[in-house]
Amino acid sequence: MPVFDGSKTNRFRSCVRLALFKAVGLALVAGSVTTFAQGVTAVAGGGFKNSTFLAQSSQFSAEFDATPTDTNNAGVGFSDDETKVFSGTSTFVRFNRRGNIDARNGAAFGAAAAIPYKPGLTYHFREDVDVVNHVYSVAVRLPGRASNPFTVVGTNFAFRTSANAVFNLDTLVVEVNSLIGTLYVNNLVVTALAPPVANPDCTIIIPANPLTAQGLARPYRLKATNADDGPCHQADPSQSAFVQAGIIDTDTGQLSVYAPLVIDDGTQPAVLPVVPVLPTHYVAALWFGYNGNNLLQAEAESGTLVNNNCVNGFDDTLFTQFSYCNAVNFFAAADAAITANKLAVPAPGTGMDGFTCPMVRSFTVVDQDQSDNVPTSYLRTATGQFAQNTAANRAALVGATPFGNPSDNRLVDLLLDPALGCTPWKVPDLADNAAPFPGLFLNELQARSFATAPVALIPLNDPMATVNGKASLGKVNAYRRGVHQPKAAAVADASATTYCSNFREIHPTRLALDKALLAARPSPFPNLANSLFTFMVQRENASYVLLGCQDLLGQTDRITPITDAAGVVIDAIIN
Repeated sequence: MPVFDGSKTNRFRSCVRLALFKAVGLALVAGSVTTFAQGVTAVAGGGFKNSTFLAQSSQFSAEFDATPTDTNNAGVGFSDDETKVFSGTSTFVRFNRRGNIDARNGAAFGAAAAIPYKPGLTYHFREDVDVVNHVYSVAVRLPGRASNPFTVVGTNFAFRTSANAVFNLDTLVVEVNSLIGTLYVNNLVVTALAPPVANPDCTIIIPANPLTAQGLARPYRLKATNADDGPCHQADPSQSAFVQAGIIDTDTGQLSVYAPLVIDDGTQPAVLPVVPVLPTHYVAALWFGYNGNNLLQAEAESGTLVNNNCVNGFDDTLFTQFSYCNAVNFFAAADAAITANKLAVPAPGTGMDGFTCPMVRSFTVVDQDQSDNVPTSYLRTATGQFAQNTAANRAALVGATPFGNPSDNRLVDLLLDPALGCTPWKVPDLADNAAPFPGLFLNELQARSFATAPVALIPLNDPMATVNGKASLGKVNAYRRGVHQPKAAAVADASATTYCSNFREIHPTRLALDKALLAARPSPFPNLANSLFTFMVQRENASYVLLGCQDLLGQTDRITPITDAAGVVIDAIIN
């Protein structure tokens, strides 16, 4: 559920979902139901038996009957795909060797109380599973009457440690781990309790020769990185991907922008992209933005990524939403043009508040992952096709709606600048008859030229620049290179503590000063905040948490949001 930047409070934990089940049998509106009356029988020495059902990526309940015979160690679990090992099961309820029923809770088995069982009798189980938060609750109805109450086995048990990062569950697993006996499981009913979660991890296929006129005009294609996690669709706002190209004429220093089109793999655009007219001598680069969690670069033709200096991350980990191609060479060409007086970077100017207009390296603007994503937007038709967002296409595709990539750059160019009486730097759009358009590369060049100390640069605690949740100076610098930031020679040059200290000192102060101007502007997402001011409040508040600033500084955030009964931010107390 991406927004300009408020959505980033949810980027590194998947999407916002329903709360955990607090008790077995919690009543929710039921969705799709999958029923398997046929049984699955596991026998001693026969290994794991698997039976698939409709994949569940959100919250669901599962009820089934289980009958152990002549066995003293057997169980039933759920897994992502078929498995032949216990470590592949996320949930697991067991008839244990001690003659009791228990369930897996993280790294061990446990139960709320001793629940004895007898071989040959049938036990009816219910599991309430929260795939999003990787917990489940288990209860069993003891043999006898169907009206017997459920006995709680465990509430909010953690998924098995070795299988606690799955995106969905789609397989019933039955196994007997003893010398004799069987376990018969039947009457499985799986009921979705919440809408499925869109696959947050997609792949963008980069066409051949992407930095040429023909390559820029070939549609980029979006598909699922792992098809088992569900499809990826450009029309889904939680999966949309965006591309922006920057072009510099090395003879004159003239900059221009172009937005390559992204469409679903296997589809066609509503209108073929414009083939740009490029300078005789030029350097081009690409930057990518994404509304989900992880966007993986792939190539339509072997060698494309290497030959075009594409960077998707560092040390086998992605930057998550952001990536680039040939950015280092582009910025080197821009620096050379500046030095030769061919390119003049305009000053940001002064806003109506009397302060320098916002820039992407200002602590008045940044959040927990600055300089990410692009200001590109596309058109979506009523039939689900896509086109470049140009004047010609807007006129031809009646009823088509624009949609964009939430980003710091878009926030500055389209929201903050107008609110403060500032004008973003724009250059000709080669897809739109040279109409002026802003760009990530323009924001970064301007900030590099005019930002004053303290300058906000990618820190070690930026979630997009960490490796498996740990600080990585190598990844910080790989990210910085893509947005023309200076290299951090040592940890101190990317200090998380220093970043948080500046963020806490500067961001709330400027928000307080600009409150009247920002409060007069509508919120980009009224479901989060009721004005641009309160939107910035909730964005800052979430960033303080995601950066870990309170732990680093030992100080609470200076901003306290005030919300209405629906949780919408309507004001704030700024200390």
